Amino acid sequence: MQSDPQRRARGAQKIGEILGQTPDQVERSLGDVAPQLATYVLETIYGEIYQSPALDSRTRQIVTVAALATLGTAAPQLQTHIGGALRCGVTREEIVEIMMQLVPYVGVAAAINGVFCELRQEVARYFRDTHFVRGESGLAQNDRQRPDKSRGHSRMVLGSPGIHADLRLP
Repeated sequence: MQSDPQRRARGAQKIGEILGQTPDQVERSLGDVAPQLATYVLETIYGEIYQSPALDSRTRQIVTVAALATLGTAAPQLQTHIGGALRCGVTREEIVEIMMQLVPYVGVAAAINGVFCELRQEVARYFRDTHFVRGESGLAQNDRQRPDKSRGHSRMVLGSPGIHADLRLP
């Protein structure tokens, strides 16, 4: 596939806007194995398809999240696009509702997997936005996390309306 510098520039701008990724990140993740796929993602998907004014970025991310959740085999991509949806103004509650909407059409398992991808996004945001200190008993941060010395892990309980996770961290 021959590269088109104009489509690449449009794609670089759009992927940065939606996913917060740079062309270098896309190429590093795909380029060693499939450089043509990296070019396709940047130039065709983000440099052409995502440029159509018929759908705004928020709507595109809602559709993408629903499609990836439906596949049931694309958890890393689903997690990435849930992050993109959040960047485009989709709320956490809307993402959970998207998964609920999928239940009658694709099944409970796909919806549950989608919800857990959203939860992983929440955990990633929590770690990114919070400064942690590693001590003898593991990670510790104010009252939101209490170290648990059992089995050499830290225990973090995350909670928000409707979803709670008890994570064991190495």
